[in-house]
Amino acid sequence: MSLISFASLASALALQAAPAPAPAPTAEPDPSTEAAELPEPATAPLTWESLPEDLRKRLEEQMSKPEPQAVLVVEAAAAPDTDFRTLDHGDVLSEQVVRPAAFATIVTPARNARKYGPAGAVLWAGIDGDGDWWCWRNGDRYPGWTRPSDIYCYRDADNDGKFDVVKRNASPGQSLGQSRFQFTDLGRDERLADVVTYTSGGQADFAEKVVIRYDGPGSAKVGADGRLIDGEVHFHLLTGPAIARSAPAGNLLVQPAQTQPEDGLDLVAPIRVRLDSDGRGHYSDARGIVIEVDRVDLDGKARAKLVSALPAGRALLVAPPTREELLQIVAMIMRRGPR
Repeated sequence: MSLISFASLASALALQAAPAPAPAPTAEPDPSTEAAELPEPATAPLTWESLPEDLRKRLEEQMSKPEPQAVLVVEAAAAPDTDFRTLDHGDVLSEQVVRPAAFATIVTPARNARKYGPAGAVLWAGIDGDGDWWCWRNGDRYPGWTRPSDIYCYRDADNDGKFDVVKRNASPGQSLGQSRFQFTDLGRDERLADVVTYTSGGQADFAEKVVIRYDGPGSAKVGADGRLIDGEVHFHLLTGPAIARSAPAGNLLVQPAQTQPEDGLDLVAPIRVRLDSDGRGHYSDARGIVIEVDRVDLDGKARAKLVSALPAGRALLVAPPTREELLQIVAMIMRRGPR
């Protein structure tokens, strides 16, 4: 699950998951029994089974639906490591090329074709919990744009060749802003009254990279031999065109917001590998990513092995939330209490 999705999901669950406020006392408490009547503080960890049934059903529905994103095709699987290798901060564990999984083409455009896409504009495949979408953006100035252009995604709910809904993501730079075609939010309904038709097929040379990069250790204990134990070590799942951009020079008042050099990659999600009491760790997820860690030293260097990255073929990069992530959100809301 992406960082953007994590934050939005936390907001959506806040009202339902937050504990109800305690009722006001109807009478003055008896001092002689007050201590005995106070409930013991809850010490048991929050579990999936302890959640209210209606909340659990909503969360299970959330886990079953894809997050908003482009549908990708991975050109080739990454070669697995045959042995552990030493990684320092910023070292790349794997790198793969991805493209949109399918294309369509606008036949009859909206009246404001400059905004919504002209006839012949190529759309790429997207998806969310409601189903399939076809997306377009004005890429005339890509990759040199100072501000990413808006993304417009169309949905044909009844498959009659006419789009029924168009949504506009007016803030693509808040998540995967360096990507030409990837996103994590469809935005808002434009309520477009024009009839826009399309046909399957089309072609655009959209190719980007998906990278797993070593970030370094998180919190952990130090074992007797100097290795880190009982903690976490972090990797980053990144994507984008991987086109380096230098920081702008000159008057920053008239320059884009970028003030630091960029490597053309944005963070999709952190990958946290838990270390056991021996300092070893294993990670796997629904995307097919599997990483093993043999040890992490005090200097931050790790001996790790890529078992598998994204499999070749169709892929969704932004994974739905896991039970563990949802429990973390609910626990956080319960600790915070109602606002």
